Amino acid sequence: MSDMECLAGARNRARAARRATGANLGIGLEGGVNPEPAGLMLLGWVVAEDEIGREGIGGGARLPLPENIAKRILGGEELGPIMDQLLGQNDVKQKGGAVGALTGGLVLRRETFAIAVAYALAPFISPDFYQV
Repeated sequence: MSDMECLAGARNRARAARRATGANLGIGLEGGVNPEPAGLMLLGWVVAEDEIGREGIGGGARLPLPENIAKRILGGEELGPIMDQLLGQNDVKQKGGAVGALTGGLVLRRETFAIAVAYALAPFISPDFYQV
């Protein structure tokens, strides 16, 4: 229900992925919502973390949710089941996601997260820019 919660979820997923695989780098993705002046925004965050604790963070674009969906989320429902019910489908998030449905397929969930992953990898790809 906030950027901070979403970032914390992405961070936890990145750490869990690295630990579970023994990889040098873990990547965690987390979708969520954040209340803003323009309305309840659909968003996504990505965290990349290496074995020494260096971290990269990337965010996706934001899309205001329609009022009827926003009210249901603020009432305690989760977005995935809401979208499944409204579209009469199962696992919308595994297809184009809510963003795909709301943009008529112009932007898909995987595309939004692909850009955020690239942003999160930036400190590892161009480390000279991130030296303190």
